[in-house]
Amino acid sequence: SLQTNYGESESIFIRMQKTAMEMLSSANITAYIQITDELPPLHIDAQKNCWLIFKEAINNVCKYSQAATCQVSVSSNEQQLVMRVSDDGVGIRDPKSGNGLKNMRSRAAAMEGECLIESNGKGTTVTATLPLEKISVHNRVD
Repeated sequence: SLQTNYGESESIFIRMQKTAMEMLSSANITAYIQITDELPPLHIDAQKNCWLIFKEAINNVCKYSQAATCQVSVSSNEQQLVMRVSDDGVGIRDPKSGNGLKNMRSRAAAMEGECLIESNGKGTTVTATLPLEKISVHNRVD
C-alpha cells in the first residue's frame, strides 16, 4: 500500500483519501475529508511514516470510537505538514496508552515532528505535525 507512482508523494495523499472513505463508510461513519491539492512531495521514509500514522488513526476510529462522523484533513504551509483525524465518538480513557498510539508518536518523532492525541470523552483528535525540512523531497536536510 506504500507503492507510489515513480516516487511521487501526491499519490500517497490520494491513497489516504480513498482509504479513509472506504474504511469509514464500511464502518458506517460519515466522512468529511479535506486534503489540500498543493501538498509537497515527500521522501519515501516520510511517506511510509505518514501512511502508517494515518492508517492507525483511521483504523482506531473504525474499531473503537463508535463515532457517527470523522473529519480528516491534510494540509501544509511553508514549514510543516499537518495531518488531523478527528471523530465524535466515545473518546479514549487514556490517550497515553496503547501500542498503536505509542507507534504514531514514535513515527512522528522519527521525522522530528509530533503527534498529539487529545480526547475529552466526546471524541478523539489525532494531529501529526511534521517539519517539511525533514520530510519533503525538495527541502530535506539530513
